[in-house]
Amino acid sequence: PDGEYRFELKIFSGSSEFDLSKSDEKIETIIVETPSGVNLESPGGALADTAFNVVYSTFPSFNWNKGYCSNCETFIRVAEYRNYFHSSPEEALRDERVLPFDQSREWLQLEDVSTFQYPVIGVRPLEYGKTYVWQIMVKVPTTDGMEDEVSEIYTFKVSDPSFSAKLSNIDPLLLQIKEAIGQQKYSELFEKGGPLEGFAPTGIFSIDGSKADLSSTINALLRIKNKKSKTQNIKVVNN
Repeated sequence: PDGEYRFELKIFSGSSEFDLSKSDEKIETIIVETPSGVNLESPGGALADTAFNVVYSTFPSFNWNKGYCSNCETFIRVAEYRNYFHSSPEEALRDERVLPFDQSREWLQLEDVSTFQYPVIGVRPLEYGKTYVWQIMVKVPTTDGMEDEVSEIYTFKVSDPSFSAKLSNIDPLLLQIKEAIGQQKYSELFEKGGPLEGFAPTGIFSIDGSKADLSSTINALLRIKNKKSKTQNIKVVNN
């Protein structure tokens, strides 16, 4: 069981069994603790909460807790998550990793640490506006050899800090549209040079040619975002 154990080894010597005295002694204390698993701390969280798990640096620090783990080996892997291509974070990590850069390796081995800053060299750089997933694996020594303990997968988004200051000025409906159609399409339509640059909602909405209120419009956008409805094409109509 878990606990602190004290071992004492005493050696007695003498000319006969009736003339013994202690000639050497060694005391060793060891701590036995069952690993409690690897718990990720930051950055990120569940895939569904990516909008709230944002970092503003392309060199984020990854933090986790692996408990007391003596002589363990620690590994990390990071991959870009593309919601239009990957069906799950697991698939993204199996597909193509930004860390390690060498795709023949599934994991990058670290020192015996619980924090790691994304490197400047030797990796694929993280990019603003993209979503990433990461995971930690710890190899724990046991009496049967090394045993793998793999963490859950955390998801986070890298946001441009200069852009974050502008978010409070964006109409909430435009944010819903952005979430529904994705950053790339939103940029093409609503940002600099796009046909809807400077557009502001008028409060007049229609769905499939029928007049709709704001609540119905937002619900329609949420269905698209959650992939319960599909967009066949997007076009700008000038009235």
